Amino acid sequence: MRQVVLVFVSAALVVTTAYMQTRLGTPADERAIQDNREAHDVAWNKHDAKTLAALFAPDADRATVNGWFSGRAEIERGYSNTFTGAFKDATITNESPRLRFLTADVAMLDVENVVTGTAGGGKVRNHSTSIYVKRNGEWTLVANRLIRMP
Repeated sequence: MRQVVLVFVSAALVVTTAYMQTRLGTPADERAIQDNREAHDVAWNKHDAKTLAALFAPDADRATVNGWFSGRAEIERGYSNTFTGAFKDATITNESPRLRFLTADVAMLDVENVVTGTAGGGKVRNHSTSIYVKRNGEWTLVANRLIRMP
């Protein structure tokens, strides 16, 4: 019996140690990234292209069905164009966010989002993947890819 208990205790220590060694993001890291995404949604729903672009790193890039945008000025222009077309009265909501830390200072956020209130009255479903990098102790959005879902 003593050997069985010893095996279970040893296994628990190994699992705990492995978990602690592989945990890359802290709760504060997770919150910082989630705060950025929440700020994105607030700005998107206000159709505030300037605030949206400011959420990205100066050297960030963004790829969507409308093109490739590099740097804040292009990203802002891309959002501005979106809000003058079929999405001028639309709103966005997120579903199923999944955050994964690739390293201690690189994270990937996948989000399914739904856009309603489009000019045609329909719903648009997208999948957004965002890459965040921790620079000088702050998490910053460096890349975003958006694809339309069927």
